[in-house]
Amino acid sequence: MRLYHAGHCSTTIISNNFIDDYMPSANGNYVKIYLYLLRLIQANSQEVSISAISDHFDFTEGDVLRALRYWEKEQLVRLTHTSNGFISDLELLEPTDKKQSIVQTPKIESSRSSIPKSSPIEPNTSTYTQASRYAQTTVPAKNQNANIRQEIPAEEINRLKQNDSVFSSIVLMAESHLERPLTPKDVQTATFIYRQLKFSPELIYYLYDYCIGERHKKRPEYIEAVAISWANEGIRTPEQAERAMLAYNEDYSVVCKAFGLNRTPGKAEQECIDRWVKQWGFDKQIIEAACNRTLLNTHKPDFNYANSILESWHNKGVHTLADISKQDQQHKQKQANTVKRPTTNNKFNQFPQRNYSKEEYSSLEKRLLAKSRNS
Repeated sequence: MRLYHAGHCSTTIISNNFIDDYMPSANGNYVKIYLYLLRLIQANSQEVSISAISDHFDFTEGDVLRALRYWEKEQLVRLTHTSNGFISDLELLEPTDKKQSIVQTPKIESSRSSIPKSSPIEPNTSTYTQASRYAQTTVPAKNQNANIRQEIPAEEINRLKQNDSVFSSIVLMAESHLERPLTPKDVQTATFIYRQLKFSPELIYYLYDYCIGERHKKRPEYIEAVAISWANEGIRTPEQAERAMLAYNEDYSVVCKAFGLNRTPGKAEQECIDRWVKQWGFDKQIIEAACNRTLLNTHKPDFNYANSILESWHNKGVHTLADISKQDQQHKQKQANTVKRPTTNNKFNQFPQRNYSKEEYSSLEKRLLAKSRNS
């Protein structure tokens, strides 16, 4: 996603109308994203994507999209969609003075105001040159309005804790994963997942394991967004969630793509990939190189063979593609410098060698000449 601006600016200019009329009632995360967009455009940044914005704030991509659609509803942005429901462009609009004009909120189609499923995002390279516009990474929009969390009164949550032993165990589990007492927002999130999304205790446990244990994300907004995504995908069991997460696991998908596998890796194969990434610290380029060499040498996706290559590179301190090229060059040089010596351990060489004097050579030469004349 590319950004263009007519000039260069080292500061970000914010409309007073936005500060006075829009910011007080907006979600804090939505404000952060709006200000970040202003900062990117006015700083003449060259590229941006939904994933980059989500990484910058440690938000999910769903968080970013909800913010964009909120500001669309407030008429501070204008979203353009492709025919299949993807967001293609976004235009920042000038905040108006709400005290002097009544802003009619446009009706937004449900397919545009919804939260997308958690899926890989492919970039759209469409660009434009206006200072207030930038090209948006395309994300399919799905109808998820049914899963918008409603605030639950504290009294109801307290009654739930006292009368529902399952919910009480969920709260204890969440505290254990977070390693701290739950904040009111944490409790609201857990209650929403249990009561409104109707996740089973087993699925909730897996959700917290995945978000906190694997993704290292403890923010309730992130956990809630993942839960909504699972609900919209029809995930109801830990097994279904595991299969879905494997499909989106970048480490696994890189290997499956390199090996040409149309399936998720098995448990032993997952352990190999985890070792390559988490224990040995290889990036996807190194792993792809090992997979390619495996296919060239074995003509099949052999995880053990790839593991032997990567283990050798790990022991030799290989960390980059340049290190691999250096190792290859050293190997070729070593082969070129190796001279094959003749062996002497055979029956033709196992006899004493005779030394001849000059006189003996001369006498032998005369006999040979005489023999040739007589013949």
